Formats: sequence, structure tokens, C-alpha cells
Amino acid sequence: SWPGFIAPPASNVQGQTTYSVFAEGDSLLHTANFYHDASEDYAQATIDRLLGAGFTSQFTTTTPDGVMAQMVNDTIAVMVIGDASGVTSVTITPI
Repeated sequence: SWPGFIAPPASNVQGQTTYSVFAEGDSLLHTANFYHDASEDYAQATIDRLLGAGFTSQFTTTTPDGVMAQMVNDTIAVMVIGDASGVTSVTITPI
């Protein structure tokens, strides 16, 4: 299920968020694509919330064009990909 602490961006564009669920064996992979104001650094804010919730970073790559990170805890992995244009993808999968 979707963790409650990963809320949509404050500047989320209503009607533009897409969610998908992919069944992979007995597990479900959840993805949300958020469209938001480019000035809101939603990807980094999500990474910070994950770290604050006890996740550890497996990797983080930051460039002027955006950020990509994979965070894990004991039960799930979360991939966060954000770009400078205001699009952030968050994927959650059980581990």
C-alpha cells in the first residue's frame, strides 16, 4: 500500500497525477507520477521525508536537471526521480 507520509506535492496539478499498480508475482509495484510547480523541489523533499522515516539511501544522484534516489527500509524500496521541470515519479516495491 502507499505510505501515508508520501503525500502529493503542495503545488500538485489537480487531475494530472497518475497512479499505476503492477503485479509482479505476489508483490505489487506502485508508481505515482506527480506534476507540480517546477520551483517546488518535491523530489528532494520526498527523499528527506524518507530519511526522516528511517529509510536508508542505496544511492542518490543529483544533477542540475534533477535527482534520482533509491531508499530502503526493512519492508519496502522507494525510487524517487525528479526533474527540474516539475515532474516527479515515486515507485514503491516490497523487498
